[in-house]
Amino acid sequence: MRPTDVTAGLRIARIEPEQLAAAAELHEQLAAVQFVARGGRTFLRRYYLAWSRTSSGLAFAATDDAGQLTGVLLGSLDPARHS
Repeated sequence: MRPTDVTAGLRIARIEPEQLAAAAELHEQLAAVQFVARGGRTFLRRYYLAWSRTSSGLAFAATDDAGQLTGVLLGSLDPARHS
């Protein structure tokens, strides 16, 4: 899938394995009180990896002009099957 320019300076593309650590850190910083974040960074990296590898899962990364991760979007094409 080709990255998409959503707005000037923001790109959306499938999350890459090398972005998982940054995604976990961002998750901890922004949603530390959320139950998923309580599992720690190792768990969060695996969480994002699982979303990116399932056939019905979607895992996208938003990056700025410098390539820094600014956000992550997770979703499912088939919520009933996603586990």
